[in-house]
Amino acid sequence: MVTSAVPVARRAVTHLKRVDPAFGALIAKVGSCKWQGTSDHTHFGFVLRCIVYQQLSGKAAATIFSRVQALYGGRSPTALELLATRAPKLRAAGLSGRKVEYAKELAARSHGGEIALHELHAYRTVAAWYLWRNLELAA
Repeated sequence: MVTSAVPVARRAVTHLKRVDPAFGALIAKVGSCKWQGTSDHTHFGFVLRCIVYQQLSGKAAATIFSRVQALYGGRSPTALELLATRAPKLRAAGLSGRKVEYAKELAARSHGGEIALHELHAYRTVAAWYLWRNLELAA
């Protein structure tokens, strides 16, 4: 399960204030982190979100991801649910053909159990740097 990012963000802000006075002053001026994390509480849901967001602006990606979630009652699908969803339906939600392919591959490989985080580098679905950055935020 992906843990809540909120406590991690709070610890990060506290750390930054402590180790970098200039950054601490900036935080005091603009305010602390407002990011609330994601509602994807499975490794599959988290990586699916990474696939959707990859190479898109935040607003466009959020819109597409919310459309995908709307197909499943406002939540991220399970691997089995995504496998059962026809590609045209996912394309209509805004996913590119390539992202549908990647999402289906991820679902097929992860069906039957949680994704082994130490094996994610083997998937061609998510750029390693993007996954690393986002897993670090969610850890």
